[in-house]
Amino acid sequence: MWKSQAMKILKTLGIFIIVAVVGCESTTPAKNTDAVKAQKPMERVAGHGTSEADRKEYIAEHDVNADGSVSRAEVEAFRKSRFNSGDTNQNGVLDENEYIDEFMGRLDQQIADERKSHIKQTHIRFKSLDKNNNGLISWEEYQASGDRAFAHLDKQNTGRVVAQGDERQTRGARSVLSMPTSHSVSGFLALYDENADGVVTREEFDSHRKQAFIATDLDKDGALNFNEYLLEFEGRLEQQAKRIRDQQRKQAHVRFGVLDKNKSGAIEWDEYLAMGLSGFDRWDVNRDGLVSAADPLPKNENWRSDRDSRKKKSE
Repeated sequence: MWKSQAMKILKTLGIFIIVAVVGCESTTPAKNTDAVKAQKPMERVAGHGTSEADRKEYIAEHDVNADGSVSRAEVEAFRKSRFNSGDTNQNGVLDENEYIDEFMGRLDQQIADERKSHIKQTHIRFKSLDKNNNGLISWEEYQASGDRAFAHLDKQNTGRVVAQGDERQTRGARSVLSMPTSHSVSGFLALYDENADGVVTREEFDSHRKQAFIATDLDKDGALNFNEYLLEFEGRLEQQAKRIRDQQRKQAHVRFGVLDKNKSGAIEWDEYLAMGLSGFDRWDVNRDGLVSAADPLPKNENWRSDRDSRKKKSE
């Protein structure tokens, strides 16, 4: 029942996203634009990225003895455990189905965990919008949150939020089930830039929010109760999860081809381990045999050059 109602909302709007509350995750439905699609979900594979948050994630995932650092032996043990769990027929290699199934199992668990967090935050957002605590979000309350969101980015009061090419967003741990938010200009444009011209006018913004409010108000009483608010969000969350799974499954097939160096149709243990050690070398910048906070953060170009140099010496 709830799925059909949620899809009705999405079909009415032809959109995919959430409404903006400054300081919270965006909560207004929005269109499924190329800008939104560009926010690719990422596999939780620690070792990607070059930030402090990326390194902390890498250490947390591989630090078997919980001493705050990661050794090559710990990486090998971690990879061996994962390899064995994927090798369901226990023939010593991972065929393509085994590799994909192991990865998708981890992805599904991550999506489920993040979904719980999203739903919990939905309760918080609803209470934040319901200023008079009557269990309903009136149009006035809804619009007031929009006023704050727009003013947060339109600091010069120009009536426009304009794309900023050099904008950089700070991020923490990786998330696969993420949504664009109104906290940044790029996220705001992904939500509200209907004509994709790099500008959101106040008129565009108000029109979009009015349509979203009307579509979410299923009983047409002029206010949003929590079930309506949650139902709309859950529908979009399920759509996002499906899109993520489809994208990540395709990427996993590509990764399988990369890992299968000898093109045998299966990933052997040495091939699987080599990928893990490549990630270790990337983070062990000071070459002391450990990945820890003592290492400088890696630079992509330096890591590639160093890796290629070591590879040539071993040939």
